[in-house]
Amino acid sequence: MVEDVISAVSNSLYEEFGKDYRIYADNVEQNLIRPCFFINIVRPALLHGTIGRDKISVPLVIQYFPTGVGKRMECYTVADKLFQCLKYPEYKDVVYRGTDLKYDINDDKLNFYVRYDFFTVVHDTEVVEPTIDGIESSVNTNRKDDN
Repeated sequence: MVEDVISAVSNSLYEEFGKDYRIYADNVEQNLIRPCFFINIVRPALLHGTIGRDKISVPLVIQYFPTGVGKRMECYTVADKLFQCLKYPEYKDVVYRGTDLKYDINDDKLNFYVRYDFFTVVHDTEVVEPTIDGIESSVNTNRKDDN
């Protein structure tokens, strides 16, 4: 599930910015090629919902590493585009809705925050649902009137 969210975000970034921008989802310790995006997952959570449904929350930080002169202005321009392209990324015919979109710029690097929440259907084979098979009832139709 989390992999699908990363794929949706990665595809959306590629569609918006093209092949001239690298997109990393794994750690790159050396030789980071700029300009690029780095997708970080920040403490995903599973929240148990009603019977048969769970809610998954996937908060992300997409870091942007600019190149050239005017890095801060470049970060502002990229952030404006990220608000649009990360609002509804899609993967395998599933559209994810981004919430809590915000950003900051530190050390000439853009940190863009977004969260994707979605529900999953749980098929728990060990849960036995109670049934009403075998219940008998009878209705007394003989009535005495007091008149």
